[in-house]
Amino acid sequence: MSSLVLAAAQAAGPCPVGQESAWLARVRALSVDLFVLSDVVARDVQRLSAATRFPRPC
Repeated sequence: MSSLVLAAAQAAGPCPVGQESAWLARVRALSVDLFVLSDVVARDVQRLSAATRFPRPC
């Protein structure tokens, strides 16, 4: 979980002086977005891993 928070903090960029609460809210929102995205990607990878064969192109 801490890696998601670190990634969100890096994505948010430097914290402007005097805007700490807004920056923290942005980091929190980005953390949630990354968490949800990672869950979606994990499900997609699981589905692809479970596939036994792929159709061949014509």
